[in-house]
Amino acid sequence: MFNWKGAIVMLLLVGMAPSMASAFHIRLYGLVTEHFTGDPMKGVQIRLVKDSIERETLVTVWNGKYELFLERGYEYQIWFHRTDLVTKHVLIDARDIQLFPDVPFYEMDLQMTLSNGWIGSTSGCSRNPLLWLNTSTLFATCIGIPS
Repeated sequence: MFNWKGAIVMLLLVGMAPSMASAFHIRLYGLVTEHFTGDPMKGVQIRLVKDSIERETLVTVWNGKYELFLERGYEYQIWFHRTDLVTKHVLIDARDIQLFPDVPFYEMDLQMTLSNGWIGSTSGCSRNPLLWLNTSTLFATCIGIPS
């Protein structure tokens, strides 16, 4: 004989599985462009370093777009590198995000420009290495390093 109660409980559990499995995350995405022209940059290596351990590396394609997913409770470095350009990295501190935030995720749209040398005035990210992005619980620092 078919057990209707067991079947209903099983359907409910299967239906709830995606919502229970989806944990809080930070969606980091953006576009890498050439500083002077604004053109999207192909072939830029983007490395995700989580608590001093390299976790993921991706390379931009023709449109210069990228997307990474971060977890709360860690400190991250995001490195932007191409051999013919100045390497830059951004620090993201997600350690102080509360254990149960009131939203299912955060989004950070991080646009990065790269060039083959020092750019313009001392107010640029390459000369003045600190660019603070502070959104209540996240902050980012942009640092330019000559390659």
